[in-house]
Amino acid sequence: HLGRTGRASLRSLLMRSGNVILYLAGHKHYDRVWPNFRRNGSGFWQVITSALAGAPQEARLVELMDNADGTLSIFTTMLSHAGPAAAPPPGPGSALTPPEMASISRELSWRRRSGGPRPASGGGPMRNVELLVRDPRRRE
Repeated sequence: HLGRTGRASLRSLLMRSGNVILYLAGHKHYDRVWPNFRRNGSGFWQVITSALAGAPQEARLVELMDNADGTLSIFTTMLSHAGPAAAPPPGPGSALTPPEMASISRELSWRRRSGGPRPASGGGPMRNVELLVRDPRRRE
């Protein structure tokens, strides 16, 4: 592709292929979901998901379900790791457990992002979603 706009853009390339239902990109510092559909209803969903190294250190699980009615559901669910939100008390690094090391990573990512301690966790409309799309295997 030749950039973000025009006939040679990645979006244009994906729109020409009738079997594309999802474009998933990561390594951003935000979550965003939006549709890319033509008037006839064909097209794909675009999902941008946050980087694993950035706060709040979450991964996005993507599941595809055949609804048996000519549509597919794309479920995206944000998952946090099991490390505690608070860092362990000071001590020798060799004595840290894996969850304690994960908690340090989580704390550092929040401080790097905001310059302060980790805020209370929150949600948003772009996090856990069900996206509906026509099943490209069924041509009508």
